[in-house]
Amino acid sequence: MKKRLLLLLMLTLLSGCARNQIEITKEDALEIAIDETLQIDAEEIDSDVKENGDAFEVHLSSKAGNYTFLISKNGLIESRKFEQKAAIEKKEKEEVKQIEYTNEQKKAIENVLNNLGVLESDVETMKIEDDANSGYKITMTLKNGKIAITTTDGAGQVLSTAFQ
Repeated sequence: MKKRLLLLLMLTLLSGCARNQIEITKEDALEIAIDETLQIDAEEIDSDVKENGDAFEVHLSSKAGNYTFLISKNGLIESRKFEQKAAIEKKEKEEVKQIEYTNEQKKAIENVLNNLGVLESDVETMKIEDDANSGYKITMTLKNGKIAITTTDGAGQVLSTAFQ
């Protein structure tokens, strides 16, 4: 009789333990993801944690690349993904449209670059618009942070340049 009572007591105790599952918070999920990356310092990352049903989706961005984790609310990592920075940058460069300029536009751009004394490689972004009054309005963002707005005539000769 005592054995049965002891056995029943032990089974009750064990079944009660099985029902008590841990549930992690967003902060816990972030810490699990950071620990899993091993090589990054928590202060050198951008992070985003979103609740996704019965799991947390954790996005980390570091110098090395981007990490994505799906961590269940009981703390288990269900999936992980890593994309290296080089691959991200390559993909972004491929997405940049190559613009075909007319011969007149090319001549205007060449004259503007010569007038500014910069190389094409010094230009980060460039926008060229038809200007009904003069020819073209060319806006360039240079690597030194200056923005040059230049107006040319129909032959591509520089009429004016302003820096912002």
